[in-house]
Amino acid sequence: MGFYLKYFSLIKLLTLQRIIHFIRLHLLHVTIRLTRKVRSIVPYNLSIELSSICNLKCPQCPVGLGQINRSQKFMEPSTAHTVVDQFAPRGMVLNLYFQGESLLHPNFFEIASIGPKKKLYTILSTNATLINAENAKKLIETGIHRIIISADGIDQEAYEKYRIGGVAENVWKSIELLATAKKEQRKIWPEIIVQTLVNKHNENTLDEIKKHALRLGANKVNFKTMQIYQNHEAWLPSNKKFRRYESENLIKEPKNKCLRALSGVVVSSDGEILPCCHDKQAENSFGKVADGFVSNVQGEKRKEFLKTIYLSEQMHPICKNCPEAMKVYKK
Repeated sequence: MGFYLKYFSLIKLLTLQRIIHFIRLHLLHVTIRLTRKVRSIVPYNLSIELSSICNLKCPQCPVGLGQINRSQKFMEPSTAHTVVDQFAPRGMVLNLYFQGESLLHPNFFEIASIGPKKKLYTILSTNATLINAENAKKLIETGIHRIIISADGIDQEAYEKYRIGGVAENVWKSIELLATAKKEQRKIWPEIIVQTLVNKHNENTLDEIKKHALRLGANKVNFKTMQIYQNHEAWLPSNKKFRRYESENLIKEPKNKCLRALSGVVVSSDGEILPCCHDKQAENSFGKVADGFVSNVQGEKRKEFLKTIYLSEQMHPICKNCPEAMKVYKK
């Protein structure tokens, strides 16, 4: 019964305008590849960076490494409202994350409820260190559809190899708190996903991680290959199934047909509209939300960027660590 309720609730998120726009965008993707004539279109996937600040020091994250060369701040609530209002008529998916930890935002719960109210499929990815009993209840009340919990070790020793500054016990407890709050409120959402970045320090405990997560109330467990910026050999798992890299190079490089570049954009905490989640430093801005979200994503700057993705023989610099050409989630 639960499956059918979820399916029905997802159907209710669709409108005729959204369906038509989804089809138009995918047809445009095919047309560009066939005709090599590029034009831009409003994406149906949007990520907003509520915070470019984090409370952990993860050694393969630009924020954790202290390598973000832009403003470290919280997104203004007015910016979040503006961009979602302009995106919603044709949009479908709203991601409440990019680089920092979204739950640090002082107005997080107010902003998080915007997407569900606009009937957007809304996703949060979090390190879960700030989820206590009260926040778990508030998270369920927002109407978010999916919460991704980063749990990269079954015990503290393995967990803190990557999530420096976090406490494994608290993260595992957050899953149980969310599952309990969801049950108490008799909600079918959110789907609680545990995500583990597979590396040398946790690859031998994946079965244990999965069993523990499901026992605590997670709906699903994803094992994800790890993005690495430096010191590759210290992190690469011995099982090549869970590797993105051979030595320091991507096993399979992205080609000039990236649907993600056409179907999605990111808005940084300071309101810059960016091509995707691999533009960590906001070096390829299409403009500011304050100057118009729709006009900027359909404008010349984005069109020129898309030409480098679809037409150029040379890989764009932000694509060099992108795993778009391979599957990052493994069973």
